[in-house]
This record gives sequence, structure tokens and C-alpha cells, in this order.
Amino acid sequence: MDRVEYPSLLETLFLSYQDDARLNGLIESQVVIDKERGHYQVLSVGWKPDGRVHDVLLHVDLKDHKFWVQQDFTLPSITSLLLEAGVPKSDIVLGFQPPDARKLMDFAVS
Repeated sequence: MDRVEYPSLLETLFLSYQDDARLNGLIESQVVIDKERGHYQVLSVGWKPDGRVHDVLLHVDLKDHKFWVQQDFTLPSITSLLLEAGVPKSDIVLGFQPPDARKLMDFAVS
């Protein structure tokens, strides 16, 4: 996959989450995309019986032509979807992992 296509790939993947996080119509998923700055997020916003919901389900940044996975509570994982789309592991940074642990994994360090 060509790195020029990375922003479009992320937008497509993120928009697929738009309606996935609904619970009794009280919780909605919101997709936040800032292509200019390379920030992509999926939020859960609403109410459940025991209180307010405002959580980041998924957060990926595009930095230096790499996907920085900052948080991912989705299934299948965004990392799996990126790999299926042909993104090499060397272009994926597991930002939610401590820097020392990243070098032990099969993905980019930074």
C-alpha cells in the first residue's frame, strides 16, 4: 500500500465505526477526523443507567508516515485491519505500549 493512501484508508476504517457503538439508543459513537493534523478518534458519548459515558474507543495519529495506535478498544483491532489492508508492520507504532516494550514487538518502535 502506498503511504499517500494512508489518510484515506484511516478515514474509511474510522467511518465504519460510526454506528457500531449503540446501546439502547442512549450511547452513540462519534467519529472525529482531523486529516490536516493527522488525528483520528472514535468516541462513545451518551448515558447508561449508572451515569455519563464519554470514552475514547479508538485513537490513531498519522505521524511521519506511520500509524500511531494510541488507544484501541475495538474488535477487530485497528492494527489487524491495517495489516489486512496491506500496511507493513514497520509503518505501525503501538503507541499505547511503553517505549521499552515496543522494541520487543514486531512493529515499528517510533
